[in-house]
Amino acid sequence: MLGIHAFFSISVDYLQSHLPLQNPLLRTLRCLNPQRRTMESGVKAIEALARKLKPELDVSQVHDEWRVHSCDANVAQIDTEQRVDHFWRQVFCLKSSDGSPMVLPKVVKAGLALAQMNAESRLGSFSECMHYD
Repeated sequence: MLGIHAFFSISVDYLQSHLPLQNPLLRTLRCLNPQRRTMESGVKAIEALARKLKPELDVSQVHDEWRVHSCDANVAQIDTEQRVDHFWRQVFCLKSSDGSPMVLPKVVKAGLALAQMNAESRLGSFSECMHYD
């Protein structure tokens, strides 16, 4: 038991000292959590993601699509307890009301890719440090 306790103590210390917990861009990625989709802070967060990750997109269109997404009854029926990428895949299969191409998926995909790349790189360096294969 002491060995397990020591392992987790060292692991937590390492993660706290090496993960970019205060990075504002990574903190804004929380808006992509399906359970947070109706929070008011999500609008500003998705706008910030659009500006940083996809500056060529019209932020006002991203804003409008997020507002529709946050109150859409079809999206509300999708299970929010599943993996975040599975949730968004189902959201992207839904059609917009006027049939026009949506820009929100571009921002969400870029955000999910960034989160995944960051998690994989941190996990790799963590396992090397801890000699855990």
